[in-house]
Amino acid sequence: MYSYLFKIIVEKGNYRDSVTLMKVSNEVSKLKGVSQAAVLMATPLNKRFITDAGFEGSEVEKAGPDDLIIAIEAASGEVLQSSVSRVEEMLSSRASMEAEEIRPRTLASAVKVMPDANLALISIPGRFAKREAMNALESGLDVFLFSSNVSREDEVELKEAAKTRSLLVMGPDCGTSIINGVVLGFGNVVRRGSVGIVSASGTGIQQVSTLLDSEGLGISHAIGTGGNDLSEKVGGMTTMEGIRLLEKDEDTRVIVLISKPPGPKTSATVLKAASRSSKPVVINFLGEGDAVASKQVRAVTLEDAARMASGFVKGKRTGARPFSDSESRVMSLAQSES
Repeated sequence: MYSYLFKIIVEKGNYRDSVTLMKVSNEVSKLKGVSQAAVLMATPLNKRFITDAGFEGSEVEKAGPDDLIIAIEAASGEVLQSSVSRVEEMLSSRASMEAEEIRPRTLASAVKVMPDANLALISIPGRFAKREAMNALESGLDVFLFSSNVSREDEVELKEAAKTRSLLVMGPDCGTSIINGVVLGFGNVVRRGSVGIVSASGTGIQQVSTLLDSEGLGISHAIGTGGNDLSEKVGGMTTMEGIRLLEKDEDTRVIVLISKPPGPKTSATVLKAASRSSKPVVINFLGEGDAVASKQVRAVTLEDAARMASGFVKGKRTGARPFSDSESRVMSLAQSES
């Protein structure tokens, strides 16, 4: 029986993007004798996550969002040390590979290297994100803003600046988009097709797009908006622009809108805009009722959204699939998976 040991290391000012850190965490977690490992930036959300996982200490509490946390639980001190060494090796290897590539140090120099670029993908600490995103907009680039910890006020300012330039800001805290078949952030390789998605949920995009792919269908574009886009403060600015772009897109025949519970006023504004679309619109807004316009349908689940979009593409309009399992059946299934 193992008596597991913990080790927590905080590296000040060692910022790494979350995609790299997720890969490192997954590989280290698979090492023999390691029960759990987390390599992540010390954002408030991440600090709560590792504290809930049992990694507690003053070093975690004092760490800031630009600091890197390495937290490992292992069967022995030897395994702990070798695991930490593996983390450092992977991070150093990644940094070395990046150094060998042509890596402009500023947005302006990047534009000179790629003068035909029309989109900037930004993943940096949140306090710098607005500045770099604004620079990208001023350079005529659409923006995919992966960065989190950006205030609602800054988000509104960026999206208003994009609107005046007829550009698009996907984010902040946007995890997934698929534009012209190219995945931005996290995503799956899926078929191109005629369903366009505008979503405030990256996992929503992934679920609906993969379900459509499994039916032999595909998507034209999937536009991530960032999780706060349909809040009352932001007002659905990216969602509205996404609807407009998909309405104009000749390859898009059906539009799917996805969001966690939106602000009531924002929801009404977005639904009104969607009602003017000449194309069928499937709406999966959590927590909302059935009142929609004639060309719109409500999807209770993401599975329903994919199925209804598929029906429109195939010319067979379908309704929501009823959820018929009893509460006791649901609780039994939940307990069996716990």
